[in-house]
Amino acid sequence: MRSARQQLTAYNQELCEPFPSNPRAAVFPLTRSWIRQSGADPVRIEFTRLDVNTNSYQYRFFDDRGVQTEAGTIELSTSGSPPSSMALQPSGGGARRLALFDIEGDTMRLAIGAAGAPAPGGLGGAAVYRTSR
Repeated sequence: MRSARQQLTAYNQELCEPFPSNPRAAVFPLTRSWIRQSGADPVRIEFTRLDVNTNSYQYRFFDDRGVQTEAGTIELSTSGSPPSSMALQPSGGGARRLALFDIEGDTMRLAIGAAGAPAPGGLGGAAVYRTSR
C-alpha cells in the first residue's frame, strides 16, 4: 500500500513497458507478462503496447497449462488517483470486461469484472500479479 505521503499517480506505461534500466525500453511493440501470485483471475496475462505514439494496447489471458483463453484490445483510464481502470474488449466480439488495477513496481493488483457486468467496486479481493524486472 502507498503511504499517505507518497504521490498517488498512475501511468499507462506501467502496464507493459520495461523498467527504465532495461535497454529494451525503446523497442516497440512492448510486451510484459504478469504472473498471478494470488486470486482467481487468469494465471498469466500479457499486455502489449503497439506503438510509442498511441495508447493502443492488446491483452492475452492464459490458463495454468499456458493455453490462451482470451485476447483483445484495452482502453485505459489512468487519470486521477489509483486505482486506474481498463475496459477489455475480446477480439472475437462479445461483451467487454471492466477492470480496476494498481501497479507498484513489479506488483499489480487487478480486479476484473465478468463480461458485460459493471466494474468491480474496488480492489478488495483483487488478484495479485508480479512481473520480472
